Amino acid sequence: MRRIVTVLFISFFMIGCNQDEQKLIGSWVIEKIAIGDEPNSLGRLGFNMITFNKEGDCDLPLLDLTDSEKGKWILERNKQDKFLTIKAFKSIFARKYQVYFYPDPERRLNCMKLKSDIVVIYCTKFLSPYEG
Repeated sequence: MRRIVTVLFISFFMIGCNQDEQKLIGSWVIEKIAIGDEPNSLGRLGFNMITFNKEGDCDLPLLDLTDSEKGKWILERNKQDKFLTIKAFKSIFARKYQVYFYPDPERRLNCMKLKSDIVVIYCTKFLSPYEG
């Protein structure tokens, strides 16, 4: 009996992670970004898109006309909270974020908020069917 409960718990946990990863995978348009004490840093982006692929790689946006950078990502869960860790060589975007997925029913868009120690990003999913 105990073994069955353990297997079921692990199965539900893996399904939850896979659903969150499926939500994350794809291209996201950054609509609003705050870096440090700059509440509106969108003008600093040379390219306002971030892309996560299923192999764990990501394309990070341009900042202050520097070269874009590729990174690695991993999505983890802690009870009900979701955390996205982005690893990259020199990007300000390389850090750990708390992730919030939410619908925007008025615009019929899938949205995501990423919040770290000094970066907060609001974005919408590019070319994705609305899941509201």
